[in-house]
Amino acid sequence: MFGKRLNSKLGVIHFLLSFIFINCVFFAMMQMGIMGHPRRYASSEEYQFLMSTGIMGWNRFAGISAACLGLTQLIFIANFFGSIFFGRKAEPNPWKAISLEWTTEYPIPHGNFATAPVVYRGPHDFSSPETEDMEQDFLLQSEPPRDKA
Repeated sequence: MFGKRLNSKLGVIHFLLSFIFINCVFFAMMQMGIMGHPRRYASSEEYQFLMSTGIMGWNRFAGISAACLGLTQLIFIANFFGSIFFGRKAEPNPWKAISLEWTTEYPIPHGNFATAPVVYRGPHDFSSPETEDMEQDFLLQSEPPRDKA
C-alpha cells in the first residue's frame, strides 16, 4: 500500500507472541468455563461459588495474558510505522502472484488501472504448459499466450 516492506524479523516475533498469548487467553477462558464460570458476568468476585473453586487464578492468568497480547500489538505498530519511514522499497509483485492486482503500477491510479487490462487466463493458473522452458512456472493473467515454436 505504501510501497515499503515490513521488517520480517519483527513480523515473526509479533506472530509468535500473538499466537502464544491468544492461546493463553482462550485456554484460560475454556478452563474457567469447564470449572463452571458462567459467561458474561461483570465481576467474578461478587459470587461466592466462583471464589471457592480456584477460578480466580485462571481469571487472573487470562487477564495478564490479554494485557500481554495487547502489548504485543505495539510490535506490529512499531514495525508498520518504522517501515513507512525506514523500510526497504517493495519490489513489484514480491509474492509472484499471477492475479491482476499485481500488474498495476505504484502509486495506484484512480480506478486501479490506467487502462483496462486484457485477461488471457484465470487467477489460479499456475504450472502452465506454456512455461516449460522458463525459470518460473506461471504467467500473469494479463500476459498474452506464448507461441509454441
